[in-house]
Amino acid sequence: MNTYEILGIGSPIVDYIIPIDEEDLRQLPGKKGGMEPVDFDTLQDLLRSSKKTPVITTGGSCSNTIKGLTHLGYRCALAGVIGSDDIANQYMRFVKNRGITPLFQVSEKQTSQVVCFVTPDGERTCRAFLGASQDMRLEQIRPEFFENVQLVHIEGYSLLQGVLTEKVMQLAKAAGCKISFDLASFELVEQYKERIMSLLSRFVDIAFANDHEIETLTGVGGAKGCQYLKDISETAIVKQSNKGCWVGQNTYLVHQPAFEANVVDSTGAGDLFASGFLAAYLKGKSLEDCALLGNLAGAAAVEVHGTDVPQEKWDSIQSKL
Repeated sequence: MNTYEILGIGSPIVDYIIPIDEEDLRQLPGKKGGMEPVDFDTLQDLLRSSKKTPVITTGGSCSNTIKGLTHLGYRCALAGVIGSDDIANQYMRFVKNRGITPLFQVSEKQTSQVVCFVTPDGERTCRAFLGASQDMRLEQIRPEFFENVQLVHIEGYSLLQGVLTEKVMQLAKAAGCKISFDLASFELVEQYKERIMSLLSRFVDIAFANDHEIETLTGVGGAKGCQYLKDISETAIVKQSNKGCWVGQNTYLVHQPAFEANVVDSTGAGDLFASGFLAAYLKGKSLEDCALLGNLAGAAAVEVHGTDVPQEKWDSIQSKL
């Protein structure tokens, strides 16, 4: 019998967080605030050319959410693919030290890595070397992974693995699990809009998007975007950074204001918002309380580089569950 109650499906990633000013960011191709793939050599060039010592932390959208949920008292597992390099060994040690059950496969490629450039306004712009995460295969995700699991959380980046996302959702539904899905990035939504709409309508119980992602998917943001999303999935959340969030379910639609925060870095803020929201959701809390816990966790995330929120912050959030 599985000892975990939440299963995450996503890419274990190491983040390199580098401060950058707006002028230097404009020299990079692509949009501010986005996530674009690069090869390993380009990633290394970006690290060298920055001339700044990065903050190195464990990352990955789903991994961040799972990390937050363990801090909030849940027993979690994470399924994904790591490399056979030193970075993978460090990642494995971190996961085990956090009490997360690792359901990892090992690839001959390097472990996935992301450079996160953070501008003075706290917004992060990412360049991702996908590496080992590209080697995730459906046959590595076994039906027994889902036994006695309450919730399966899936990141939108899994869409890059072809039919994997849909097959995982089928396995989760067959096992009676709730499914939460984070759209992850507006670039992914642009690329996989039709597939996302299909998955949301057929499988997803809890859908997370930010304003940019929901506008890309539906053409509208904020309350209207949340209204649209809740009519497709059971529960919809539209995150609006320092404006708070919209949450919808059935005929119910509510806005929850954000908490004041000293913004340092937005990396992982949406992921930890999901941690707080899901922790409250699984306790049967009201949508307002779920959103409040999400906003608390998101506010804690933006006050640190990366997602290594101090334990005393987590203790304060958990006391409100």
